[in-house]
Amino acid sequence: MRKQYLIGGVLAGLVGGLAMAVYTMTNEFLSGHSIFTPMYMPATPIVGMGAMERGMSGGALYLEPLPAMIGLVVHFLWAAFWGLLFGVLLWLTRAVGWAGFGLGIAWGYVVGVVMSGLVLPAVGMKPMWTQPGATVFVLDHLAFGVPLALWALRFAPGRQRAFAAPARRPEQGTGQRAS
Repeated sequence: MRKQYLIGGVLAGLVGGLAMAVYTMTNEFLSGHSIFTPMYMPATPIVGMGAMERGMSGGALYLEPLPAMIGLVVHFLWAAFWGLLFGVLLWLTRAVGWAGFGLGIAWGYVVGVVMSGLVLPAVGMKPMWTQPGATVFVLDHLAFGVPLALWALRFAPGRQRAFAAPARRPEQGTGQRAS
């Protein structure tokens, strides 16, 4: 396996995690909650529900630094992990170009279903699609999948084959025109 798939997958996963965080924080702010509330959710199994509950009623800039930092670390560790697995999947399937793009979008939703359907209930939380709702769930995981998809489309190893220019024939003679 080429390490570019692993490194690229981790980096794309981190960018996807950032896109997801920005979308979710904006959504929470527009919903009247603290912009920092999404940081508390990944920390909940470690610090409890209190910070998240206070964030939902504490004002737009309510911040509890320790739960927020724990949540950020946990969120980006998961994002890097899922990005790494996407890099492995891309390597296994050799999906490049638009096939890789589609795989990236689909992977965002696979991650959402696994995290919300298995991981969250395993740590005592409700699936994400029941908390903020299906629309937020769909857009959240689209935000995660798009950077993976763009990486697969434009930067993943092997994309040169998918976007290779047609081979040129060598010109006859010296390549200069006679005057």
